[in-house]
Amino acid sequence: MPVPTSRSSAAYTTSVSTPTPSRPYLSRPISPLSTNSYSPTITPVGQAVRMNVVTRIAIEGKAKQGQDGVPIKMYMKLSVPIDSISPGSTIALFPEENIKILTSQVHPLDSNSVPYNFSSTGSPLLHNAARALNLPARLPTTFNGAFRLSSTTNKASSTVSTSRSSEPEATTIPPVDPQYTGQILVSGYHIAFVLPKHFPSWDHARTEEESERSSHLPHHKRRLSIGDRNHAHFMAAIDMWVPYVTRPPRFPYLLSIPTPRCLHNNIKLRIFPPSNTASSLASLSSLEDDANTWDLTSDPHVTRTASNRLSRTSSYNHFADDESSDSSTNGFSDGFGMQGTFPSTDRIRVRWAKPMKSFDEVAGSGDTRRRVGVKDVRSEVVCIVRGKRKGDGGNGAEGIVMDVEYKASCKGIWFPGVATLLGMDVGLVAKNAEVTWLEGSPSEWNISGGVGFTGFNISGMGRPDNPSSSRTSSTDSPSIVISSPKGQQMSPPNGRPRGNSSSSTPSLLRAPLPSHNVAEYSFEGVHEPGISVSSHLGTLSSICSSSQSSAACPGVPLTLHLNMNDILPPNKTPFTFTITGTILITPRATLSRVDGTHDIHPPLDYVETTDPVSLPHFTILAADAEATKIVVWNEADFPNATVEVYSPSGDIYKDPQTRKTVLQKGGSTRCGDDGGRIALKVIGSLHDNILPGRPQTPMGNPRYRTPSSADRPLNVARQNRKGPPAIPSVKAIVTPLLSRQSTVPNAYAVRIHLSAPVNSEADWLEFGLAQVGPRASRTPLPDGVETYSPKVHIASASVDGVPAQFTMSKPGKRSANDETFQGASFETMGSTEWMNWVKIQVGPLGGDNVVIDYIVKVEPDRATWFSNWNRRQRWDLLLPTFALPVGRLEVTLEDLTGFECSSMLSNLEYQHMHLHGQKLLHFVPDDLFSPQISLQLTPTKPKKSLLSWLANALLWFYIVTSALLLWNLEQKIQSRQVHIGSPIQSFNPAVGGHEDLMTVTATVVKTVTDCPTKSPALAEPSPYLSGRSATHNGAPSRSLSTLVMSPTTVLLPPTTKSTPSTTSHLPSNALSGQPLKPLWERLGFGDAQVVLKSLPIPDFAFPSVKQKFAQYSGSLETVWKILWKLLL
Repeated sequence: MPVPTSRSSAAYTTSVSTPTPSRPYLSRPISPLSTNSYSPTITPVGQAVRMNVVTRIAIEGKAKQGQDGVPIKMYMKLSVPIDSISPGSTIALFPEENIKILTSQVHPLDSNSVPYNFSSTGSPLLHNAARALNLPARLPTTFNGAFRLSSTTNKASSTVSTSRSSEPEATTIPPVDPQYTGQILVSGYHIAFVLPKHFPSWDHARTEEESERSSHLPHHKRRLSIGDRNHAHFMAAIDMWVPYVTRPPRFPYLLSIPTPRCLHNNIKLRIFPPSNTASSLASLSSLEDDANTWDLTSDPHVTRTASNRLSRTSSYNHFADDESSDSSTNGFSDGFGMQGTFPSTDRIRVRWAKPMKSFDEVAGSGDTRRRVGVKDVRSEVVCIVRGKRKGDGGNGAEGIVMDVEYKASCKGIWFPGVATLLGMDVGLVAKNAEVTWLEGSPSEWNISGGVGFTGFNISGMGRPDNPSSSRTSSTDSPSIVISSPKGQQMSPPNGRPRGNSSSSTPSLLRAPLPSHNVAEYSFEGVHEPGISVSSHLGTLSSICSSSQSSAACPGVPLTLHLNMNDILPPNKTPFTFTITGTILITPRATLSRVDGTHDIHPPLDYVETTDPVSLPHFTILAADAEATKIVVWNEADFPNATVEVYSPSGDIYKDPQTRKTVLQKGGSTRCGDDGGRIALKVIGSLHDNILPGRPQTPMGNPRYRTPSSADRPLNVARQNRKGPPAIPSVKAIVTPLLSRQSTVPNAYAVRIHLSAPVNSEADWLEFGLAQVGPRASRTPLPDGVETYSPKVHIASASVDGVPAQFTMSKPGKRSANDETFQGASFETMGSTEWMNWVKIQVGPLGGDNVVIDYIVKVEPDRATWFSNWNRRQRWDLLLPTFALPVGRLEVTLEDLTGFECSSMLSNLEYQHMHLHGQKLLHFVPDDLFSPQISLQLTPTKPKKSLLSWLANALLWFYIVTSALLLWNLEQKIQSRQVHIGSPIQSFNPAVGGHEDLMTVTATVVKTVTDCPTKSPALAEPSPYLSGRSATHNGAPSRSLSTLVMSPTTVLLPPTTKSTPSTTSHLPSNALSGQPLKPLWERLGFGDAQVVLKSLPIPDFAFPSVKQKFAQYSGSLETVWKILWKLLL
């Protein structure tokens, strides 16, 4: 916590002072620093009046080592016009900034500026104020006694403190009430003076009694002047704490003390002596004999008492513009300090630091400013390529013309010395390249800056470029050459010696007068190289070429002039500046380029390319950290020029990874922190017309030169041939595409090769894509079937292998005044519906190889069972339509494995089949000829497809017939089981319906006799007793006779009682039930055999299949018979 200065050691009883009502220092916001002029204002109720009330200022302070600030006491004499103010109003004196008020006191003065009596022991601050302001001796009468005021001490407004010894109460003078003196406080970020609420001199002057009472006072014996009439005078003392703005090691000790505007100002500041522990970075460059000295300056300059000796060694009296030292030891027995007067100002800045080593100015530069350091730099360089031009060097190489714009933002600018007008060096870096000014353009850099920028200087020019914006350097004046008594010329060792002067304005009077024994000055011999300034200028100018003697080369470093008072550390706004200019950068001549032993990279005969050059950029020489971004723009004058950007290292002819990007006109790219290289490539330059007013220079690189001098006139003559514009040939290759998710091709790619028309006046090549028929529209058809529109995507467009700019749009989105082709629009050409049109920038030169790749994605029809089984795809190809006539149109349809073109319709005239596809040709078509090709892709059938089909059919037939056979056998087995187990149920249903049936049991006797001959007299059973005949017709048998007897029960209808009835004959199936019909007949296929046999052999289109079918027809008939027998 800072402490105020020590008080007087004299014994006193009480110390009565008026405390300053102020807020805590840490809790109160600091007012911003301001460099604008300020005048104290008075603010009465409802009205603001601006006026100066401070007539004299005295500042005293003592800096102690190891503290963060300096205790400062400011004493002011105030003169308040009574007729222009309101009692109790507030007058702002000066900005608060970053100071802290410890205590303050105000005491009244009489009309002659004589203080009323007060106690020196009780108010030492007032005692020092009267002494510092050089006021007359105080009056023996107190203020209260002079105006017959109450002497009761206002304890609420006073502070009482006891001392080591007490004073008699009779000699103790009470302080004046603040309502008659006012007070000092902080108001609205300003140190303000609150006027007294009562001015007793008004009422005192109104009564005669008070006039007589005051007539015996000494200070009223003389008549008041006009300026002192109706004025109340006060003296104010403020004890405050002022922190350092900057401190070592990167900065000097800087103390900024705000002050009111006043014409009479005095300052006395003591500084602690330097030591090794309190050294700054400047001590590293100081000499040993200056280890116990300070460089001390103030702004504004403090006028000191003349001294007969210098405080420092005369060998280091060489200062910068404003670095004249104000250090003095006069009156400071215990150290260093500053004492003197200074002009009216808003603040006084005091700097002190260790002396810095002096360096002679650069020969011919005319600038002795100290150089600053920068902590961090963020910059961006924009290089705009404008074209190419042959350089002035002897190698004959062509360079690149570019506009360079450099923007930098600097943070943490520092300087350890006391100088304020400093310089910052900025240089242009161009690796392996020569930088010159472009002929016809301004041969200078345009430099502008923000706050703190005062101008710049170019090394080697010998003068500052902007002298009006900065203070003239004292070293710009001619140096004084002193001759010795022997006639030899000599000069001060370090420029002008330092002397004490009363002003900081540079002048020759600051140099000491020569001694009495110095010979007369003569101009003889000034032409010697060691003394003449012109010799230095001539040496530096030799750096640049002789053609640019009037201006410095672009690569010469620039020195920006800065004012450190505007960019102090509390100001967080970075210092910014901009440098712009137009230069010609040419690659330096190498041994391989001179002797022609470099790698040959044969380009096309119509391409011109410059050698790669490194991108230039600026750099701040004294920056601790710097990050630079480089942006390249292509704004070349040539319509078909491209800028190739390469990495900063690597062989561009052997390593393809070195090329990063290619910039078309209007394109840009950003390089990394390492920069890059660029080359300007002009496509089709051999076909260019020689434009008037543009100089055409031959290429400097032998590999890019025209093979012979007769080739260029021949090409120019070819270009100027007469004839209508046309496209010689167009070749389109259509490739079907099959995606992984689809079983049929759902897209196709088209690649178009053509040569741009030479005599076309337009820079753009245009063509349209159209379809004919309902499939070309997305609108619903009259029958309600929704159609679709193919989707077109341009994959790439290039001119001679270099990507070209292209656009694609819909016809419906075009404006009414937009013309598509030369006189015809897409929407008006017949009933053709245009899907898209494409524009490609090829330039007005023509004759180049143009390649366009686009993909058409076809939406499949609605999926059905038949379409999925058939897997067919129908396409209406989108092919380009040009406004110009096309000499030869060739469309190649490539094959897709697994599919074939089953049908194709086209309006092209000729068709050619080859191994890998089909080729369609059309010659000399009309203008706006729209090629139409509609094709259908179907899957390719394998060779054994019919045989595999027959095998599958037979397999299924066997399975079906086997199932039917098994079912038929199962039915027969079940019917027999029913006949044996329940014979009654197997009777005819007609028999079971009668109730008057009778049961007859008969015994059937069957005798089998083995006879040699056939005997018809064998007994046979009754037809109604057996289901089949027992008669045997056959050969004789010798077997033994067998008698079989089996009882059989039958149902007979009843007969009459009288007459027995005879047995009626039953049908043969009465006992066994009705027999089952064959399964084949029951299924309704009685005539199946006839039908199957009557099936004709199909007429197959392929002879081989028909022959195979006839070969197996006999086998098939045998199979049918076997199956028939099985079914029966």
